[in-house]
Amino acid sequence: MEALAGIERAVAEQVVSYLAAGYVELGALPTTERFVIERFFDDTGGMQLVVHSPRGARVNRALGLALRKRFCRTFDFELQAAASDDAVVLSLGPQHSFPLEEVLGFLSPGTVRDTLIQAVLRRRCSRPAGAGT
Repeated sequence: MEALAGIERAVAEQVVSYLAAGYVELGALPTTERFVIERFFDDTGGMQLVVHSPRGARVNRALGLALRKRFCRTFDFELQAAASDDAVVLSLGPQHSFPLEEVLGFLSPGTVRDTLIQAVLRRRCSRPAGAGT
């Protein structure tokens, strides 16, 4: 196994164990083609939404900005977002009630560019007059 993977057996076993635990908890593992989304309450009662994405910090930061803008326009409320190499974390409040599956529909290939531009140019959460989500 060491020659095939290029790492020590103990390291390979830790990686497999880590991935197996993630699969058990999430029901799937993220890939470059699939995000895995989870939501949980933290110790302070706030809700955290995690979008697991192995696309790297640069792409995940853009994804976080675009999602933050979509949440802002949907709920008319500013929220915090952070990104790392393997995830985007959005800090939500109890007023943010929605089916988890809807998050995937917040962005689409046809709208993500414009949403990201709005997220970068406009710092405040505001809806143009007459605009929907």
